[in-house]
Amino acid sequence: MSEAWLLFKVLFKNSMTLDLKTKKGRRGVVLMVVLALCFVPTLGMLYMSFLDAFRQGMLDTLMMEAGMLIPCALTAVMALMVVPTVFYFSRDTDLLLPLPVTADSIVLAKTGMILTSQVLVGTVMALPIFAAYWTVHPDILKILVSLLVLVTLPLLPVFVLGLVMMVLMYVVPALRNKDRFNLVFGILTLIVAVGISTLSSSFGANPDMMAELMNNPEDLALINYVFPQIAWAARSVTTLGISDLCLYLGVTLLGLALFMFTARKLFLPAVTNMGSTTRKARSRGIEKEHPAWLACLLVENRMLLRTPAWFMNCLLPSFLIVIIFSAVFLIQGVPALLADIDLPDLTPWMPAIGIMTGLFVGSMSMITSTTFSREGQNLWRMKVIPVSMRTQILSRGLLGFLWSSAGCELFILVAAWLLKADLLDVLLMSAGSLVTNVFVNGLGLLTDGWHPHLIWDDDTGAVKNNFTAMIEMFVSWVVILLAVLPLILLGWAEHIFWYSAAWIGIFALIDLWMILKGPAVVARFLENQI
Repeated sequence: MSEAWLLFKVLFKNSMTLDLKTKKGRRGVVLMVVLALCFVPTLGMLYMSFLDAFRQGMLDTLMMEAGMLIPCALTAVMALMVVPTVFYFSRDTDLLLPLPVTADSIVLAKTGMILTSQVLVGTVMALPIFAAYWTVHPDILKILVSLLVLVTLPLLPVFVLGLVMMVLMYVVPALRNKDRFNLVFGILTLIVAVGISTLSSSFGANPDMMAELMNNPEDLALINYVFPQIAWAARSVTTLGISDLCLYLGVTLLGLALFMFTARKLFLPAVTNMGSTTRKARSRGIEKEHPAWLACLLVENRMLLRTPAWFMNCLLPSFLIVIIFSAVFLIQGVPALLADIDLPDLTPWMPAIGIMTGLFVGSMSMITSTTFSREGQNLWRMKVIPVSMRTQILSRGLLGFLWSSAGCELFILVAAWLLKADLLDVLLMSAGSLVTNVFVNGLGLLTDGWHPHLIWDDDTGAVKNNFTAMIEMFVSWVVILLAVLPLILLGWAEHIFWYSAAWIGIFALIDLWMILKGPAVVARFLENQI
């Protein structure tokens, strides 16, 4: 046990990197604080929604079950990726296997890593629901029982999904290839996450949904078919049922025992026969020669599409945000609502909509803001290949511009459908998004050239915790704020067309500088990195 505890401490320290004495540790702390602040509005919404429900004094148990579903569903989705990543695909696995430590110690240490992260996430998401219940029912015994349930609630979904994933990794050797696994389960996780995000957004946007659920408790009873332990946990909190608490804790401990037994039996055989993640060389015929800029663009695009971690983190977000917004609009019945309204002439507003689309949707793409970071320790190759630095930099910027523009145009088409826009409106929106897309991608090149993240162990590390992507997003959103404030404070909305035209002119001048002078600035930045 002491051996497993020592391994756990080492793995935990290396994974968190929160040492304030190091630059990397301070950056990790800042990133965690920023992420925590991003969740504050969602947690506040959950607290207020369930506070109103508990104050009704009816169906407290069913409302508690609905609240417990949130952390259970979240940890179940995360377990699809976390368990295989920690047990099979983390770099420390290859380092631990040759050491004189037992397989049981490795299993216990890695299990501790998984449970620590999942319990933390699940507890944070469940805390607003329990806090709302404590506000309405400040009973000390209920608070003590609910605290026990709070910290153990995320465990059983992790055990069940983790057990399933380990069996799959053992019986399906094809999944032991890291790239193939990340692509298959990454897309699956994204689909599930988009569904959960869409449902949660519709829940928050509809204040009457809680009342509807209370009037139809049989809908909430369906939760028991997916997460049966939630019923016992909820009753142990609301009614202080000893038998329910014993059943809940007993099932959780049984899940832990089955998970540990499966890990001990299947982990070592699977991990010692992991498939190689190297790509097989393919025989190719004579390829058509392309201009240097196009050849560089095609090579970068091929790597972007064929590397699952880069495909999901850099390319997909600008399309996913459009899908999420569209799904929320459909669920809320926005198209039907707008169809019944005689909309005024919105043509003067179309350039402004295009500008906001380019800044918001374009900043979701991380293609240019991680383009040099993705080279890692091979960045020096940019200096030795027979293509000028200017050509390479512009081709990378063009690749990011093309993909982010595709996401923006998809959003514009959705907006045109909702607003009954004609061709002129679409062209005006496209013009606004065009100039801002050039700005956003040029900003990504400058920030990543200035401070690329070159030291990483795997493909995910190239884009994980990358502050250059956050800088690009933050600056884009600040520009949106600066553009909107005069409309609100100075009443310039009456002149929105000319106001938007002025912003388009400003962005056009910045874009011109970025195209003509930007590559030289980025090249000077990279000289200090190569």
